[in-house]
Amino acid sequence: MNARRIVALSRERSVLDDARRFSLIRHAFTLAAVPGDLAATTRAGLLWFWPRLHNGGKILLDDYRWPQCQGVTRELDAFLAGRGDAKVLAAPQYQAIIQKESCMRVICVHVTSTPNVGDRCASPKLYLPWLADAEERDIFGLRRADVDGAFVILGGGGLLQADFCRSEVALLARLAAARRIRLVVWGAGVNAVGKRSIDHDALRRQLFGAALIGLRDWGTTCRWVPGVSCLHTAFDAPPPPDCETVVYEHFEHPLGLGLPTATNAEFRSVADAAAFLARGRTVLTNTYHGAYWATLLGRPVAVCEPFASRFHHMRHKPVFTSRCHRETPTKAYPNALADCRFANERFALSVRKAVEAAQ
Repeated sequence: MNARRIVALSRERSVLDDARRFSLIRHAFTLAAVPGDLAATTRAGLLWFWPRLHNGGKILLDDYRWPQCQGVTRELDAFLAGRGDAKVLAAPQYQAIIQKESCMRVICVHVTSTPNVGDRCASPKLYLPWLADAEERDIFGLRRADVDGAFVILGGGGLLQADFCRSEVALLARLAAARRIRLVVWGAGVNAVGKRSIDHDALRRQLFGAALIGLRDWGTTCRWVPGVSCLHTAFDAPPPPDCETVVYEHFEHPLGLGLPTATNAEFRSVADAAAFLARGRTVLTNTYHGAYWATLLGRPVAVCEPFASRFHHMRHKPVFTSRCHRETPTKAYPNALADCRFANERFALSVRKAVEAAQ
């Protein structure tokens, strides 16, 4: 049986226990088994597992149409009434198999055609199994036909007020305002080159029509949701440093400082980049994700010659320095990883509810 997880629902323990919701937020199921017997057990199992099923996933239910368990039959029939995303499959007597068939596409849009590992690995699809079935689209050259009628998750990365994708973000905003798509902004940020501040009025105009907005920038009028890459396990237990300082530079803006150096185009994954950053007792960088990931690893960070607004609106602020007068950072943020994960897990719950409501 090719199933990610088979779960039996206990009558003694409520599956709606709020204390367990965060621990299971990253779980998605291919197959779930609900024992039936009781109407309350059946109802709780269906309501809890259904939004957590992959598209094409199945729920197995016992005691359906068994005369001694009429409550089970009543609950399943009520659950299926008017649903457009459920198909009842053939099953042995007194059992039911319900398959999920979602009717709305979910599309994750971010920068994929780049050597920059931070942008390539910025999509929630990569970290949350319940989004594993979502489609993925590069924001460059995005057309209306690519997303029309879909639930679109934009982010992360510096996609807002950025010249390189201004027309594509404007397209998504127009489609959302016209209710042609459902738009969620997740972990995206303002990327105004040569500026320190954010144009809040322009930001509100740009995101008009979005159902949910979570920005990585701290201090805006929008909800703070930093990059979802914080959910990667590479940050769980970093190794001790083996040198004083490492340099993590933008591949288009080399620093040339004569220290152990890597660029953001050298790595295939977050894990590889995090392993390099963890080598330094301190980290010197001119990239957003270099500063963000080093902070998550508990390393003091200095940003060398910050050239865009994104560096000035990080919640866990790095030191700003220059090539000529380098300042050694001393402040680390030991709670940064927990802060960022908590914000993303809470936002994930909101997004998931919005996806369910749109189906």
